[in-house]
Amino acid sequence: MTGDNTIKNFEDELTGEQALILQNKIHQEKKVFNYGWILYLFLALVGPFLPPKIPSFKDTNTNYFPSVLFHFLFWGSFYLFSLRDLFRLNKDFKKGIKLNTTARVLKKRISKSLTSTKYSLKLYVGNNEKMNFEVSQKLFDKIEENEHVLISYTPHSKTVLEVEKI
Repeated sequence: MTGDNTIKNFEDELTGEQALILQNKIHQEKKVFNYGWILYLFLALVGPFLPPKIPSFKDTNTNYFPSVLFHFLFWGSFYLFSLRDLFRLNKDFKKGIKLNTTARVLKKRISKSLTSTKYSLKLYVGNNEKMNFEVSQKLFDKIEENEHVLISYTPHSKTVLEVEKI
């Protein structure tokens, strides 16, 4: 027995346009990865020699090992946290799935600033989850006055791929 408000979750192949969106995001994150490790290495090696302690010529027996170790750990953790999006996007792309879920629109909001306009949706998805998504104007306009929608999104990065009226 199936009802109108049952939740449908199923795996589906990504369409060409959706795959291109994910590939573009992966490409941007890989650029951060490629240039980030050079910056990390530079900061980890040069960091101990930067102020607040200005080396003088009188101190020749200074042990820099604890300082170098601290900088490697500090900048390394900062670098790894900056790469979390890349790993999530790769996970989405390798799985090649999207979740098609019926959802109820709780709130539609447009926030405007001097530089951009953001369209956000607050949806009530199955299992009593309230999720916030930022969407494009095109997807935002597709919803119009409908209360129930079918939303397709990647599960880890929560990138909205498609919104359809039911």
